[in-house]
Amino acid sequence: MARGASRSPQQPPPRCCPPRTLPGDGQDASKEPPLTAPPLPDRIANALAEGERVRYHQLPGIGARPLRLVLTLGLSELWRRRTHFVVTSRRVITTRGIVSLERQVIPLWRVERVDVRRSWPAAYVFVATREGALGTQPFGPLPPPQAAEFAEAIERARAEVD
Repeated sequence: MARGASRSPQQPPPRCCPPRTLPGDGQDASKEPPLTAPPLPDRIANALAEGERVRYHQLPGIGARPLRLVLTLGLSELWRRRTHFVVTSRRVITTRGIVSLERQVIPLWRVERVDVRRSWPAAYVFVATREGALGTQPFGPLPPPQAAEFAEAIERARAEVD
């Protein structure tokens, strides 16, 4: 657009990037994760069964442990970026680790109850399993809004399995 030219009032300004979508804002739950989700690492993608779809995938937010980030001079950021919270159409998965890989997996059909417990500045999602088979598993730490979003994603996926 040339200098001094005016834009018609009906024409919206150009967008520099796609609009941000969040889970629960009216989007179809069967679609892929929101645009803000990080890429799924190969170590998780290769472990998915045929037909298993990712419903939710996020890294823990920085707000969960801000003091750790400062005290480690940013080195804890490496650990944070290697931690993934994933909800698929069949299970809940958490992976973490830089050198060795720790994986926590709960099939959705075993999930009985999902609770969010806050302890400032972080929150944890506790997943209780049917008949106590796997006990109650903690997932976290996460910033409280992200923990609520993760718990909601588990509940939505569980409702589709039942």
